[in-house]
Amino acid sequence: MSLSIRLFLLFFYLIPTVSLSSECPIGQHWVKTHKRRAYFRATGDFVKATKVIAHCRNNRTSDTYWQNKFENIGPNEWPHKDEKSKTWEFEEIERVLDAICELPEEIWKKSQLKIFRMAKSKDGLNPATSAEGILVLYDSAFSQKTILSRILAHEFAHEIYNRLNESDAKDYRFVTNWYEFNKDGLRRLISRKDGFVTDDGRVSPEEDFANNLEFFLFEDKNLKSKTPHAYRWFERYFNDKLRLRKCEK
Repeated sequence: MSLSIRLFLLFFYLIPTVSLSSECPIGQHWVKTHKRRAYFRATGDFVKATKVIAHCRNNRTSDTYWQNKFENIGPNEWPHKDEKSKTWEFEEIERVLDAICELPEEIWKKSQLKIFRMAKSKDGLNPATSAEGILVLYDSAFSQKTILSRILAHEFAHEIYNRLNESDAKDYRFVTNWYEFNKDGLRRLISRKDGFVTDDGRVSPEEDFANNLEFFLFEDKNLKSKTPHAYRWFERYFNDKLRLRKCEK
């Protein structure tokens, strides 16, 4: 067989293989072959590590909104100069999209965050941090021991708190016993003495809010026991829309 014929046949048989990756039906997207690390779902179910074979997958509810929000270059003017940016791996993006899909749409549907990937936080094993328009995920966010959807819920909660109008923010602080103290023209907020699901909630009403929303989703009995006023505030404000979801497969 001549070289030209062999090349023609090789090209002919390669066409279907190449085109498969771009010809998923409407409502699906291409998942390429990759190694998936073990992790936990929002429900606490353990997912074993495996090799995922290339296939077409149904789009998740969150895909359209989030699939273009991943950034490979670190955010401009990032204050933590020693933190090194990383390039997203395909598996990591799929993990994040799965985790967002497990969360109630109410907490991410208005988000303006761009998602960045960095190696290690200046605060050690801290899995994530967020600022105005920025969400950074570190290596530890993808540890087998973490629940990524819980980490994301906490960071989305920070953004939600900062979007509250002044009336709702005051209402939350009043209900959860944050006291406003003015002296010499300076405004300070003093925390309640107890009733925190984690101690860092004493830092600010915003951190308290983020912790409480996270616990409302993932440890509701704990929140209801320790901070019942916050539990009732979330029920009232979100009108029973804060429920974990089963992500489409």
